Amino acid sequence: MNDQLRTFLQLGDAVIITDDQHQILEINSSYEAITGYSRREILGKTAGIVRTSLTPGHIHESMKEALKAKRPWSGVFINRRKDGQLWHSSITITPLYMDESWYYIGIFRELEQLPSGFYMPQERIGHIQSSLLKVLAISCEIRDPGIESHLVRVRDLTEELVRYHNERMQLGWKEERLSRIASASILHDIGKSGIPEGILYKPGPLADYERTIIEMHTFIGVDIIEKIFNEFNDELFTSELTASRHIILHHHERWDGEGYPHKLAGEAIPIEARIVSIVDVFDALTSKRPYKEKWSEVQALAYIKEMRGTQFDPDLVDSFIQLNKQKEGLA
Repeated sequence: MNDQLRTFLQLGDAVIITDDQHQILEINSSYEAITGYSRREILGKTAGIVRTSLTPGHIHESMKEALKAKRPWSGVFINRRKDGQLWHSSITITPLYMDESWYYIGIFRELEQLPSGFYMPQERIGHIQSSLLKVLAISCEIRDPGIESHLVRVRDLTEELVRYHNERMQLGWKEERLSRIASASILHDIGKSGIPEGILYKPGPLADYERTIIEMHTFIGVDIIEKIFNEFNDELFTSELTASRHIILHHHERWDGEGYPHKLAGEAIPIEARIVSIVDVFDALTSKRPYKEKWSEVQALAYIKEMRGTQFDPDLVDSFIQLNKQKEGLA
């Protein structure tokens, strides 16, 4: 190994140098201290010796793709020390061409422990947030035995629609925002837990006063989540509160301003609510309820299309129709 490569070993961070086959050629003392492996034990082994299955697969794939193309790559790994303990690191790997050979310089920085005692990757944070919101939504609507499947369908279809619309309209929304809208959608009707069953599941037409009570579920829902999120007092859920509040309060607004509770119109309605509005109506129409028969998907899609520009955002309707055609292999 030439002196230029050895210079990297003087860095304060953990450093590992591998060949083109990713076999370890050299490490520094910081790498020994973090991993627990001595230089003698690890030389000649592959760089995956400290790998665990806890690092999401897509991270490994993105790394392989970049290194195969001889591009630098950075990411976060969850690795395992020699003694079995996990360690979390930010790593940058840089390919270098020297002496007619390719080498890879990996620079690891052990992430400082958070107050909770460990580093948590964003993917796991998102999973925890989604799971807790699901449990919260189901717990508040436990009176309806079929509610869980409805809530999960709304969440899953919301995720499909928001991703498709983001790509079709080239909105440039980041992954965090896409996931947040999908996770928050499961709370859309949480306020119905405060509506009397006799009104909520009434098989016939509602009286005016009963409809007024039903419409109160948007305010009840916002009150519920604000109290719960205040108890969390945790920045993990700060952004989720905003998205959830928009969806709960406004998913019954209409594009033409004839909805409730505030008669907002057009783009004054938060886009999270406009998205969930379409998905919620579609799933409600295609599900059997005590007060209605099940519609076919064709009938429900025809209704969504008919309400384009009156009840629903026209661009979102177009995305929803195209998404369903794509799923059916017709697009």
